[in-house]
Amino acid sequence: MWETNGVPASPGIVIGKVLKLQRELPAPDAARIRPEQAGAEEQKYHKAIRRVRGNLEKLIARGAGTVEEDIFQTHLSILEDPYLEKLVFEAIRRSNRNVQQALTHAVEQISERFHAMEDEYLKERVADLRDVYEQVFCALQGIAVVRLSRLESEVVVLAKNLAPSDTAVMDLDKVLGFATELGGKTSHTAIMARNVDIPAVVGCRGLLDNAGNGDTVILDGQNGRVILNPTEAVLEEYRRQRRRLRRKKEKLHELRGLPPVTPDGKQLELWANVDSARDIPAVLKSGAGGIGLLRTEFLYMVKKCAPTEEEQFAVYSHIARQMEGKPVVVRTLDIGGDKEIRYFPRYRQDNPSLGYRSVRFTLDNPPIFKSQLRALLRAGTQGEVRVMFPMIASVEELRACRGLLEECKGELEREGVPYSRHISAGAMVETPSAVWLLDRLAPYADFFSIGTNDLTQFMLAVDRGNERVQYLYNSLHPAMLAGIRQVIQSAARLGKPVCVCGEIAGEPRAAVLLAGMGVNTLSASTSLVPAVKQILRETPYLHAQAVARGALALATAAEVEAYLEAAVPLP
Repeated sequence: MWETNGVPASPGIVIGKVLKLQRELPAPDAARIRPEQAGAEEQKYHKAIRRVRGNLEKLIARGAGTVEEDIFQTHLSILEDPYLEKLVFEAIRRSNRNVQQALTHAVEQISERFHAMEDEYLKERVADLRDVYEQVFCALQGIAVVRLSRLESEVVVLAKNLAPSDTAVMDLDKVLGFATELGGKTSHTAIMARNVDIPAVVGCRGLLDNAGNGDTVILDGQNGRVILNPTEAVLEEYRRQRRRLRRKKEKLHELRGLPPVTPDGKQLELWANVDSARDIPAVLKSGAGGIGLLRTEFLYMVKKCAPTEEEQFAVYSHIARQMEGKPVVVRTLDIGGDKEIRYFPRYRQDNPSLGYRSVRFTLDNPPIFKSQLRALLRAGTQGEVRVMFPMIASVEELRACRGLLEECKGELEREGVPYSRHISAGAMVETPSAVWLLDRLAPYADFFSIGTNDLTQFMLAVDRGNERVQYLYNSLHPAMLAGIRQVIQSAARLGKPVCVCGEIAGEPRAAVLLAGMGVNTLSASTSLVPAVKQILRETPYLHAQAVARGALALATAAEVEAYLEAAVPLP
């Protein structure tokens, strides 16, 4: 038995079989070949190609009519490109390279040529080429290629890290939970785990070195533990804990149809944060009163090129109709930082979270931005759709966003296309400048939403993806509480609604604190909505206000946490 502790990223307990997801490929075999061995190396190449072709054809058949089919068809065409084979065989025969070295050399040659071209489409194909290379190289080495979108059995995924694009295509019917060596509680991978309600633990050192595919694993998302090959006694104890959690979840489910009203009559709003249309059934099941944050970047991540206006309109309309008139607050494309999209140009940035991302990218690419805004305006005819602009740091940015929105309205009007003429448009408060400019941003925003995840890292100068400084990242830091209070007070004076949609809103004790500070709307990960609703319904509003006064007087995050633990008992 081996165990490690990490960061509890998404609650729940699962017991299952390990699937290791390892990204780093081994180095090519260093040995050179003799001229008479060239034919045998070419045969190895043909055998690997046949194996990969068979895998791709299966994936194409399974994904018929979907975006995945298009991606795999592209991979198949690259795999069968005679030019690739020509370069591989030349490297084998002219330079006495073995097939692994020859394939690596050939792909590097093609990649360099693509990068040197001005055609953006060809530059974008480098990512597809690298994907195919990894598949063929793994076939040559006898390594199985794992695709989280197509799994044969239920597994617990263990990885060094998971990109948001990995979780965007994850087969949720087969992935019971996951653990990673890297990451923090507010990484986008952890957030997505909470949205789809699967247990997760991150920051587990030594995980991959001690795990093997097929090992039995206990993943404890409550306490941040991962136990490999547990004893029978440990297994039985965790089976009991799992049964208790299921009973507790069933009890919370009984609150689904009840409103988040405090015992002394304070009416609050409790909404859900979601990533895609596949999350909507869970939102409805949770009893959330709306969607406070619909992240749209995942719609881009699962495609090989930017979604068209029509594709976006179809998705946003579908979600709006499913929500049956409840608010759907849609955050415009927020890429950059740890959310890269393979077909958009990548730029080397020393500090990507502070760099070319979010509205800085979309305002710099009006065709992409307008395509999304037009789709949202049109989807507004299907339900209560609202638009939200992320990472606003200046009045100029928000003016420019609103200007493009009005421009799109004018275009749709002239084209005779139905759209929502009075769609609400708001701004996220997730930069310190937005906190202090709220009164000047207010004329251009119908509402505000405090994104505490990014605001915390900017307020405290702590990279939330850097495990070396994770101990400094805390949304309950007194500076953060002072900033939130400033936003609440300014917005109230200006008559603008405020929501908190960061991960802090899903922590029950913190939710009580926020309510006591004057926040009327909270939006949390879907799986956390029932527990937040329960504590709000059991905590008098007068007590929540007293809790807020006490917390705001403290000097450190540790003092705030200890105070909340004592002042707000969990149900």
